[in-house]
Amino acid sequence: MDRMRKDPAWERLDDIQKEADSYVRNANITTLPVDPGFWCRAEDDIYAKALDLKGECDGLLVFRDGTFHLFYQPDQYRGRFNFAHEVAHFLLDEHHQAIRDGRGEHKSQTGFITDIQMEREADCFASALLMPESVFWKLCPDPNFRDIGRTAAAFDVSLTSAAIRTVQYTPLRAALIVSTAGKVAWGRVSEGLARSGIYDVKKGKSLPPRSKSCDIWSKPSCIPSGIVEGAESCASEWFAVYSHPLRLWEEVFCIPRFGTVLTLLTAYDE
Repeated sequence: MDRMRKDPAWERLDDIQKEADSYVRNANITTLPVDPGFWCRAEDDIYAKALDLKGECDGLLVFRDGTFHLFYQPDQYRGRFNFAHEVAHFLLDEHHQAIRDGRGEHKSQTGFITDIQMEREADCFASALLMPESVFWKLCPDPNFRDIGRTAAAFDVSLTSAAIRTVQYTPLRAALIVSTAGKVAWGRVSEGLARSGIYDVKKGKSLPPRSKSCDIWSKPSCIPSGIVEGAESCASEWFAVYSHPLRLWEEVFCIPRFGTVLTLLTAYDE
């Protein structure tokens, strides 16, 4: 077995999630769904409101006259996440100070769709606020989209957020790959997969040509919605550093509304 190695980017994001978990513990929150407005009501210098942001952004945090004004786009799928993302910018010290000391406002893109570090950190913090570790590890589903979908409903979060959290906590060897326009945007591997020597996702590369995910992107104007059964593939097709032909099962979930395809890869454990 290869020595375990972690992606440094995800190590930083895991630390961000631990900080969010501490906020939940300190608030003694144990019921679902978690209300991100709790941390706004607990502070004197922030005011929160749902607002139609006209497609310009998913959330907006403005600092004026000693007060933060938080606005988030209400949305059937990501409204609560948009709210929690802005709360993250307020609670994370570096983000808080950057907005106070900078232009006095920050426009957000939420939902793990951007590579901007500040946004990825707020996404991960929001994910942990809404799916706190103390509760999630007890309900962590198997890495398949049907079970993840039920868990997402229990926490009232998006499937993408729940899938990331699942890969983070599952004891199985699994990975989540997120692709846009036929290329790997980013990915997350479970600790079990990392212990097998698999950790480097082929970020920015084309999807494996024999994969179901690649087949779906070959017809970008006809991307289906929901779960699509995949097929068996090999770890070396998906990951940049790996020498053993570990067999993986591919399952796909298409989200044409956001122009993304989620791919779950699960090892055949013998």
